[in-house]
Amino acid sequence: ICTAASSDCATCLNTLKSDGTPCDWYQNDDSDIRYCSNGCDWFMTPDTCGKSTCASYETARSCDLATTCLDCLEQDSCQGWSPTIGSCFSNCDKPTDISCYSTINLAGQILATPSEICTQADTEATNQALCSKSSSSCTTCVNTTMTNGQPCRWQPVDGSNGGVCLHQCGMIGCGETECP
Repeated sequence: ICTAASSDCATCLNTLKSDGTPCDWYQNDDSDIRYCSNGCDWFMTPDTCGKSTCASYETARSCDLATTCLDCLEQDSCQGWSPTIGSCFSNCDKPTDISCYSTINLAGQILATPSEICTQADTEATNQALCSKSSSSCTTCVNTTMTNGQPCRWQPVDGSNGGVCLHQCGMIGCGETECP
């Protein structure tokens, strides 16, 4: 009975099994697996055995649908925008190796309005684009001026004559503002 109700979370959870309890909804957003079932499948672990509420899935889905910083941060359930990849998250815990902007800090205090935060994120995206277009050489890179008046930073890549033009410090370092 539950497998016939696999169209969406709400339909699944509103379908009752023969014992009178609702079916369980399974959803893996990383692989787009979504279905309705009678109970835990053999490969499911207790913490992923299906849900009896659609709220957590709908939050992730609404964040995924946001295409701009304001679309993202103006939703109560979405508190993380990454201009690096143009994606919205429920919070900034998920993207660990890219910049993420939020209207709240880790203590839950409001930092700024979505508009103010998105202005900062847009500035970063502009600077990132400026610097990444200047990666042909160290000289081209450090002679490129970002919106804040500072030069882009050249980060040599070990073992080659090339490098990367950065707008800010990252996992590979901060780069230099002068060529060797």
